[in-house]
Amino acid sequence: MKYRTPREFVMREYADVLTMRRLRKKREAKLGRPIPKSNIIDNSERWMEKPQTLQDFLWVSEQVNALTKRCRENW
Repeated sequence: MKYRTPREFVMREYADVLTMRRLRKKREAKLGRPIPKSNIIDNSERWMEKPQTLQDFLWVSEQVNALTKRCRENW
């Protein structure tokens, strides 16, 4: 049996999209110009440029686990 998203959830999600579009148009009309798209950039550093082997991925995983452990200890 495949999982299917409940119809009510999809309808609510689409209604939210339409509401946001309508609000954006109202704001643009009030300002008299289009609202620029958000330019959120990724400022994180990569662990490794292009991991290709399983060993590379395991190394990245170990680094993430070590950092997570360190953060939990300091929190």
